[in-house]
Amino acid sequence: MDQNLLIPLLLFSGSQEHAADILKRTLPVALPGPPGQRFALAAFVADKDLKRQDEADKQIIQEVVSVAKIPDPDTFAAQLPLLHAVFVKLPAALQETIFFVSAGQAAGGSRKTEGKP
Repeated sequence: MDQNLLIPLLLFSGSQEHAADILKRTLPVALPGPPGQRFALAAFVADKDLKRQDEADKQIIQEVVSVAKIPDPDTFAAQLPLLHAVFVKLPAALQETIFFVSAGQAAGGSRKTEGKP
């Protein structure tokens, strides 16, 4: 297949969001300049994408933990092993921001964070 035909095929075969993601991820390769600068830009874009994905994963996990009233990480691992695998891959700082439902909260008590009344 001709390489010139591959670009439009990739860009127009999916949604606009898909095409934008393709352009964003391939742009550093297409830019002129020394390889070191292109690599630095590619690393910056990748880091930003990973942080965005980690935040999205954290929000999904927090919603599941809240709705399912999961009391602790061990119960989380037992009940939802695949989602727990995503949880353990999150950076520790994000893991610490996920609040598990305590027994009082499950019974209708108010949500309190550690050290706060």
